[in-house]
Amino acid sequence: MSKHLFRILFFLFCTGTIVLSLLNKEATDYRLVTFYHLDWFNAQLSYRIFSALFLFLLALVLLGLKSKILTSLVLSFLLIGSLDALLDLFGFGNHPSFFISIKQPIWSWISLAIAWICFGLHERKSIAFPIKWWKIPLALILATGFSFIKVIYLDDYIATAANDKHLDRQEIKSIAMNFGIELQAPNMLIPFFSTSCEHCHKAAKKIAISNQNGSLPPTLLVFSEDSLSVNWFLKTVDAAEIPHISIKHRKFISLAGHRFPSVFWIENNKSTQWVGGQFNNLALSKVCR
Repeated sequence: MSKHLFRILFFLFCTGTIVLSLLNKEATDYRLVTFYHLDWFNAQLSYRIFSALFLFLLALVLLGLKSKILTSLVLSFLLIGSLDALLDLFGFGNHPSFFISIKQPIWSWISLAIAWICFGLHERKSIAFPIKWWKIPLALILATGFSFIKVIYLDDYIATAANDKHLDRQEIKSIAMNFGIELQAPNMLIPFFSTSCEHCHKAAKKIAISNQNGSLPPTLLVFSEDSLSVNWFLKTVDAAEIPHISIKHRKFISLAGHRFPSVFWIENNKSTQWVGGQFNNLALSKVCR
């Protein structure tokens, strides 16, 4: 088997593991925040940088560049990914490895194993290539192309607030008091969730992790469904410990609007509202400190 084929296989299988993990980015974020104790935005940013640099190094290998520094860097990235995968395999951390996809675990492990084999064969059979500087921008173009699979995903780095609705501090305090819940803090997070909404599940899971990490501000989860649906939702996202209420549907819509999740951050007497995917990791980092 030629050295060129080793390089191509190495590039494809390493890229495959990265792409699988990025397509399942919520699980990646969960792990980095829970296990490595990063805040939400820095967890997201560090993994995107990690992935982009690794893709760039892989592209250099694919184009035939070889040096001790490049070999050492690629080896380091492989070791980091493999170590994290092993920690996950043996139960260290509450969420999957950032290299092992929940949806495709077997393919992820096969990709990682073949990447190691191709790397070893490539290093054994390849010869030292002179560095041709024109290949570096070409590698950057290749890496950038693959990076658009959620390595570079601009919406993740913009905290756009909808502010379609304003949530009155006294009104939500009064509603909570009817359920025996006192909201006295000057700053509070009030998410309105629908139990059938996928974005709501993801947002609630991240809120629950922040609660477990001790970074969640005073929070009240608001629903409009029956107790059976609400309890199922809370159990699914592991958020049963967070105060929650269920109000009448008409009142729920009048407060939250029609897009979900509808998340309000009340700071003193001002409220900021995010809806849907706007409540991203950057928005989370603004409220979970």
